[in-house]
Amino acid sequence: MERYIKQLLAEESRVIIPQFGCINSLEEDGRTLLSFNPYLNYDDGKLTSAVMAGEGLSEDDAKRRISDIVDAFNNDLSNGKSVTINGIGTFCRETDGRTDLMPNDEVSLAASDTDSSFAAPAPEPEPMAEPAPEPEQSIATPEPEATTEPEATAEPEQQEEPQTSVAPEPTISDYYQEEKSKKPLIVALVILLLLLIAGLIIYFHKDNPVYKYFFGEKQPVEVTVPEPEPAPADTVKDEPAPAVVPPVKEEKAGPLVAKPLTKRYNVIVGSYRDEQVAIKRVEELNAKGFDRAFVGIRKNHFVAVIADFANITEAENMQEQIVEGQYHIESWITNSGE
Repeated sequence: MERYIKQLLAEESRVIIPQFGCINSLEEDGRTLLSFNPYLNYDDGKLTSAVMAGEGLSEDDAKRRISDIVDAFNNDLSNGKSVTINGIGTFCRETDGRTDLMPNDEVSLAASDTDSSFAAPAPEPEPMAEPAPEPEQSIATPEPEATTEPEATAEPEQQEEPQTSVAPEPTISDYYQEEKSKKPLIVALVILLLLLIAGLIIYFHKDNPVYKYFFGEKQPVEVTVPEPEPAPADTVKDEPAPAVVPPVKEEKAGPLVAKPLTKRYNVIVGSYRDEQVAIKRVEELNAKGFDRAFVGIRKNHFVAVIADFANITEAENMQEQIVEGQYHIESWITNSGE
């Protein structure tokens, strides 16, 4: 898969490996500088298209092939191993669980002729045929002499006849006991039915004294509401005077001016040679609600900084949750003011 990664880095200056991260390239002073962002790992379809065109695969097969390779990368990193891509660098897993890239001293984006990620496995050597064992010479054994024994005459066995059990006929006492056991159940059902009928009669005849005794009617409770007292005619209500709100002076923001970067963790979303292009980029960020954006100077470039922080954790949270997670803006972090 390395030649497709190098191809996209040479053509578009970045490549997103699904479920792994994004590799960015930047040409500076005739050198190719690489950076890696593990949080930008959504599938933009470009690596899949490159694999489909280069390997002649369908879209599902290409995605499955990339997913298998990425799973192998993640398994090696989880087991403490490193993953190396020729001409780019080595990936390793930090103690905080974040994947980092150590680029090669000399980055080469030229595609190699062979790609170990998609190479077919070498055929296994056929096992050598073992020599057939020599046949063993059989030793003739003397056959035992046949002995004649007198045949024993077996007497015929007598078969036992199956015995059939006959159920005894019920007697008058058994019938009497069965009828006697049913009587309590019948009596209980009759009593329950009578109680149900009596309850229905009492409920539907509310004038019945029994109903009034057990379910007496509740007398309504009368609540007396005091009448409001009339207000005296001579009283004058004092109304508060309207509050005078002084007009608010609108402060006009001054023009954007580039300033050198300090040694803080700056979240950068663009690097330009023209100062006006960087100022226009910062104005677009301010319109989206990023009030802390400013134009910085780094080496001989004007960079659009979305915000700066005192520690790397706040800068990474800003980069992951707001910049790339919500607005999908490509960014990188630096703490060098040079």
